[in-house]
Amino acid sequence: MTPLRQRLIDDLRLRNYSPRTIETYVGCLVRFSRHFGRSHQAGRRRLTWGGLNG
Repeated sequence: MTPLRQRLIDDLRLRNYSPRTIETYVGCLVRFSRHFGRSHQAGRRRLTWGGLNG
């Protein structure tokens, strides 16, 4: 498991998100990475959840 994925899971658990929500968010992260054909850590552009949801 990548450090970024683990950090996301830890942060969501800390905020008391449900296990299903955590699975969904991690799945979105995986699909995002596959769409661009590289790891979500490669060439990070400082994307934030707030920036994506806002």
